[in-house]
Amino acid sequence: MPTYLIYVQKSRVSHDAQLVDSISKAITYAASDPKVAEDADSQTVLAGLSFPTKLEDLDSPAGNVFASEIMDTLYLSDLNQSTYEKMIKSAHASNCHIYIQNQGSLDTPYIVWISNTDKSGRGDTSNDATDMNQIGNCICVR
Repeated sequence: MPTYLIYVQKSRVSHDAQLVDSISKAITYAASDPKVAEDADSQTVLAGLSFPTKLEDLDSPAGNVFASEIMDTLYLSDLNQSTYEKMIKSAHASNCHIYIQNQGSLDTPYIVWISNTDKSGRGDTSNDATDMNQIGNCICVR
C-alpha cells in the first residue's frame, strides 16, 4: 500500500509538470502570434513578464489578445486562480499560484512554476516562490 501511494503522488506531480509545460508552450506560441504583436495591450503584458507575473494577471487589461490566445490554446474560459487551481492534482497549498517570467532564453523564453507545490511528491507545500530565484522544490518548467 505505501508503494502505491507513492506512485499515485508521483503521477500527480507528473500531471502538474505537464500542465505547467502546456502553459509555457501556450505562452510562447501566443507571444509569437502576429495578432498579439499588433495589440498594444498585449505588448504591455508581454513587457511586464520580465518580472514574475501570476497567470491570472495576464488578462489585465481584460480582453487583450495575448490572454485570449492563451485561453484558446489551453481551452480555458478564464485565467482565474479558482479555475486553474482545480486543475492542479499534486499536493499544494490553497494559496498557490502559477507564475510566469521571461528568462531571456531563445530555446525556452519563459519559466513557469506553481508556488506552494512539491516536485519531490513528499507534500512539502511551504515554498511560496514568488520569484524564479526562489523556486527550489516547486513544480516548474524552464
